[in-house]
Amino acid sequence: MILEILLQQMPNQTLSVTINNDSYDLELNTRLDQLYMSIIKNNNSVVYNRICQNRNEIKEGFVFIDMD
Repeated sequence: MILEILLQQMPNQTLSVTINNDSYDLELNTRLDQLYMSIIKNNNSVVYNRICQNRNEIKEGFVFIDMD
């Protein structure tokens, strides 16, 4: 299954999504002109500050795709 999660064109943001009864909190932060993602699944850290580059797999099946 592919689920597209659209992001706002903002440098820093946090969003939540539920997939297969699991709650994910996604946090995106910009530092030194690079975008980084942290993922928290059911209140447990999965990954902190993984760089978001086009077609980069982050973790837990999340893949960052830059549409711009």
